[in-house]
Amino acid sequence: MDDIDNFRERALEVAKDLEVFSEAYNVGTLRNRAEEAASRAVHDASRRIEEAMAKAEMTKRRILEEAERDGKGETDSMKREKLIAALERGDRLQEQVTELESSIAELRRGADEAQKEKSCVESASKEAWLEVAALKQEVAELKIKKSLLEEQAAEARGPQSKGRCESAASGDTSKSSTKSSRSWKRLFVMCRTARVAY
Repeated sequence: MDDIDNFRERALEVAKDLEVFSEAYNVGTLRNRAEEAASRAVHDASRRIEEAMAKAEMTKRRILEEAERDGKGETDSMKREKLIAALERGDRLQEQVTELESSIAELRRGADEAQKEKSCVESASKEAWLEVAALKQEVAELKIKKSLLEEQAAEARGPQSKGRCESAASGDTSKSSTKSSRSWKRLFVMCRTARVAY
């Protein structure tokens, strides 16, 4: 009877591990979506920087053309005012470009961190698949042992013989239930810790 209880406990552990792995797979899927969103954000920021730089270049060219066209009829004071205004516009555009460059650098860092976390989750998922395969094999072995125990109990001639069989099998079952190292669980903890650090 103890062996049947041990078998049931082990089966419950397997079910819990499968549930944890299912949740981990969902986490990996979310990480992929986050990485795709980060990549799109980086692309958009790059495009905005190119547009801002092109706008700055067009403004500079227009100022030079206007200065060349109107320079003959302007006084030195008017030229200075136009030059000051042009410099101010150039400074504002430069500030915008600097802000965009800072934004894209931050987005790229986020994308790199997302990629690192994705790799970490993939490694943990691989460990989990191996763990699940081992657990399935262990469940199959436990079923065979359960059948053998039931046959031995039916054929036993006396409580002493039956007790020895159940005691020996119970020891084997207890040993098998401690085989798993759960290394993939430690990997998931590391991934979560890394995400918090980011």
